[in-house]
Amino acid sequence: MNWPSRQRNSFQRSAWRLLGHLTIGTLVFVAVLLLTWILSFSFKYLNSVNPFPLEIARLFSKLEIGLFYADIIFGCIVLVIGILRFLWGTVMERDR
Repeated sequence: MNWPSRQRNSFQRSAWRLLGHLTIGTLVFVAVLLLTWILSFSFKYLNSVNPFPLEIARLFSKLEIGLFYADIIFGCIVLVIGILRFLWGTVMERDR
């Protein structure tokens, strides 16, 4: 038999872990997004001062889009892992 206070504490611990996981994931997501934005701004500024060849502009555009999509994919993975850990923690602690 599980005591209600023990179940409540395990749920609270899992909820705090989920909140921490999502907070760190959000900070990393915003940091990579900010880095991508700074690189894009810098490239556009340098391109306005002295235009780059078309091949370099295309390469940087692909790099910028790749970083953006990688950031989105990483954010989704962090979200899914956080939710799964939360569910696993609450279900497994409840069964104890």
